[in-house]
Amino acid sequence: MSNRLAIGALTATLQRRAQDAARTTVREAVAQVGPPLAQLARRSLPTVNIYLYQVHQNPQLRNEHTPGRQRDGAAGRASRISLDLSYLISFYGDAADFVPERMMSAVALAFDTEPILSRAAVQEAVAVHSANLGDVDLYQALSTVRVKPESLSLEDTARLWSALFQRPYTLSLCYKCTHLNIETEDVFAPAMPAAGRWAPSGPFESLAIESIHAQEGGAAPISWGSTLLIEGRGLRRKGLRLRLGSQEITPRPDELLISEDGDALRVALETARFGGAALPAGLVPVRLISQPANERSDGAEHSSEVAAFHLRPRLSMIGVSLSDESTLEIAKGSMRVRFDPPLIEGQDVRVAIDQISPDASYSAMFTPSSPLPAAEIDVAFEGAPRGQYAVAAQVDGVGAVPGAAGIVNGVTNGASIVSF
Repeated sequence: MSNRLAIGALTATLQRRAQDAARTTVREAVAQVGPPLAQLARRSLPTVNIYLYQVHQNPQLRNEHTPGRQRDGAAGRASRISLDLSYLISFYGDAADFVPERMMSAVALAFDTEPILSRAAVQEAVAVHSANLGDVDLYQALSTVRVKPESLSLEDTARLWSALFQRPYTLSLCYKCTHLNIETEDVFAPAMPAAGRWAPSGPFESLAIESIHAQEGGAAPISWGSTLLIEGRGLRRKGLRLRLGSQEITPRPDELLISEDGDALRVALETARFGGAALPAGLVPVRLISQPANERSDGAEHSSEVAAFHLRPRLSMIGVSLSDESTLEIAKGSMRVRFDPPLIEGQDVRVAIDQISPDASYSAMFTPSSPLPAAEIDVAFEGAPRGQYAVAAQVDGVGAVPGAAGIVNGVTNGASIVSF
């Protein structure tokens, strides 16, 4: 594996090899790194320009390694990525003496003769840049890093050079360096030894969540104050716990519904059920957790796969304050909006207004001006034509449901109504 300096060391090695190859046919040739510049085409100095223009994760090795995790969530082994790097190698010089063509032939032959970089080539290149690349360990990955030519079509070549703003096209080659593996340098503690060996035994019953929906059924939205129905398997276990987001509760016997069609948990989404705290609006992960039947398991837990539901906040309009800059046609001011459950710090809140009129189509979206956390926020607006508006909101991408208001022409549209 290689460390964080591997890409720089690879570019420096290609620069050194290209310069050595070019000097076999043009003695005064030099190689430089960076995007091709317009002035290079105006000079007659023999120059080989090395430019790293694209980096991709290697598709074959993308899933080869996943960082291991310990029970507390800490990394158990180093993270590793495998990259493919695309280089544009351009050649500049006196065209009358065929300098670009001569250097191109020498460089192409050098890369074809030795497609895998040697340890000596890397060490020589790094020695020139020891102040910045002295700690690199690229040589450890040289068994997999390959330099191979890329054949670009005329259309791809035109796209590449057009992306280089005001850089005139010049004679060039494209190469791809594949399978460059980069790994973190973290030092991990050795794994703890096993305290004992046994095979827990007990009745097997799967623990799973099959569906989550509001007690009203159908497509009824789940909002704070609703009753949640969680259908699944293994709900009759003793010591079962239910984790919703960061909150964890123990279901009561009266919350377990048993029927021939299946078992379900009925949980009221209210602060009294969650110890005075509210679940934040947005996507709420849900998991069932229980202790195994065998007491020798040393506290190991059984849990279901994670399911999730959208907890939609309730939106209520508190009032509107217009500023003195408002006119008879245009309104400017702020709206006071209440969310239930209250907003927490870090949530993404968007408030939108849409004019309710067949002759108008004004709409706008705003972010709150009040700091979070808060249950009520102020939303500043300006430039809105006078009239009646439907107010809607999203919290972490989940749309709000109306509070006391929200009926427009007899249809519930998830908005509150306001006039200014």
